[in-house]
Amino acid sequence: MGAFSIARKGNSMAPITGGFNLDSVAIPMSGNLAVSDFGVTGPTPSEGADPELSLSPGEWRLPGLWKEDGAPDWTEEPDGDAIPLYQDGYSIPTGLATVEVTLILAQSDPLVHEITRGKKFDENGYMTVDGGGSSKRYGIFTEEIFKNGLIERKWAPNCTVKTVKLQKGEKGSPRGIEVTWTVNRSALLNNDHYGFWVIPPEGQPAPTIASVNPASAAAGATVTITGANLSGTSQVRFGSTNATGFDNVSPTQVTAVVPAGNTGSAQITVVHPNGNATVAFERTGA
Repeated sequence: MGAFSIARKGNSMAPITGGFNLDSVAIPMSGNLAVSDFGVTGPTPSEGADPELSLSPGEWRLPGLWKEDGAPDWTEEPDGDAIPLYQDGYSIPTGLATVEVTLILAQSDPLVHEITRGKKFDENGYMTVDGGGSSKRYGIFTEEIFKNGLIERKWAPNCTVKTVKLQKGEKGSPRGIEVTWTVNRSALLNNDHYGFWVIPPEGQPAPTIASVNPASAAAGATVTITGANLSGTSQVRFGSTNATGFDNVSPTQVTAVVPAGNTGSAQITVVHPNGNATVAFERTGA
């Protein structure tokens, strides 16, 4: 079974619509960027989930407006080939990764230049610039707001400026300052790179799981997850491994194929734009 199913109507094929949800299409409308000194603690998971979140102005600075095409561009790229194990088909990642975020800022006030250069202007509005970059570290917090009311937030507490590009000015258009940060691992995040919130629009409930049948099975078996508000499920995980395939059957049911992995506890996580839901599961031997 793949991630969707195809139904037949006579000799023709019915359209594939499982999992389709136009209300979940993210159309950007606005956003914010806040920058802190290294070591400043960011919002807790519960604080970051509050749509009315307010960061302390004494600790966080706001570089201001972005260009129209300047929203955060996050990239995550594993570094190096996965490490193969003796048994065929099993490997583990190296753990090395290059994570970066690029924004194009529209404002050219002193704060923007001081953040990107890692130093301050003197009383004459003057600084010297080292094109080799700065070792100064920052925390950054980005927020993107979408037309359907969805909010996505990311907090990266250990960042350095990788590149700064003063874009060529065009008459009648804002001159952008394109900044790329390198996002490093942080002890504040269990040695991960950044924290990530997806806050659903108000009035759209998060999924819930009532049961999974069977509650234990071997790799390759199909399990049925029953609950509520499951339409729009974007992924099903067993432990940290994605299901081999899954199918949005109905608002109350999702089926998934158990992936290969170690026997024992493999908690099922239903990944959904309105929030995730979990249920206990045991992976058995063949």
